[in-house]
Amino acid sequence: MLDEKTKRCSMQDSIMGMNYRSKLPEIIDSVVTSCSDKGCFEHIDSAVIPSRESIVEIIDLFKDVLFPGYFGDQTVERSNLIYHIGSEITELFEKLSRHC
Repeated sequence: MLDEKTKRCSMQDSIMGMNYRSKLPEIIDSVVTSCSDKGCFEHIDSAVIPSRESIVEIIDLFKDVLFPGYFGDQTVERSNLIYHIGSEITELFEKLSRHC
């Protein structure tokens, strides 16, 4: 049987989830609208788009920043968390800067 605090937290999470969920259609419409712009898919006479490999590396770095220690074979401890995240964000910045 759930205690009162657990019930309140579950109810609050459920309510918050509904608030965010109600914004999804607006977000989806915004993304679809931005992709309907003719320039979205035209890459002629523009900068070279990043390779698939580069995109995968960038996504992997984002995952590591958002979920430190869950991906890859690295050990992240509280004592090195600032260094670890700082290093990942710096590398992410460098990679993104090359492709903008």
